[in-house]
Amino acid sequence: MAGQGYISIQNSARDALDPPALEGANWQPTGPPVDNGFHGFGQRGERHMNKLGLAILAVPLAGLGFLVWNMLAPAPQSHSMTPPDTSAQQPGAPLAEVTLPTELSQNARIGQRAFEAKCAVCHGQNAAGQNGVAPPLVHPIYRPGHHADAAFLIAARNGVRAHHWKFGNMPPVEGITDGEVQMITRYIRELQQANGIE
Repeated sequence: MAGQGYISIQNSARDALDPPALEGANWQPTGPPVDNGFHGFGQRGERHMNKLGLAILAVPLAGLGFLVWNMLAPAPQSHSMTPPDTSAQQPGAPLAEVTLPTELSQNARIGQRAFEAKCAVCHGQNAAGQNGVAPPLVHPIYRPGHHADAAFLIAARNGVRAHHWKFGNMPPVEGITDGEVQMITRYIRELQQANGIE
């Protein structure tokens, strides 16, 4: 009796770790468990160890593949740029000529109103920038591939350390909501598209 209880407990533990449903219908143990250092798991325990070994081997191989891919990939464009010389322009003058789209989406129109209320004081009308104050957002440096939409949200929330232009740091925007920033970003993206910035 004591031996049968021991086998029953081991079989229950084995079934809990490797349920029969995973290996097909009607799995039945074929005899007493084999004590091979895995406490009675027999060949099934060894299969688990083989899968674990393969998983452990896959991690360094994936890392090696990633390193090779990075070595073969072309170098990314530099994050910095040489700011244009704006010394000949009047202070506050627009830094970009912005072509307006023929039509804005509903979200972009909402963003335009929010931009005019919260952002234009620095970034100028139609996001053209202002010399000596703030950069134009209708500029290739702010294209989606370089500054994702989330960059605008982070800038509005936290401010930005000056890194592309020599206007100084941008402070956080007081009293602006994430929803407003999303609409403003939509407005900026539609202005960029109208000006060939994709």
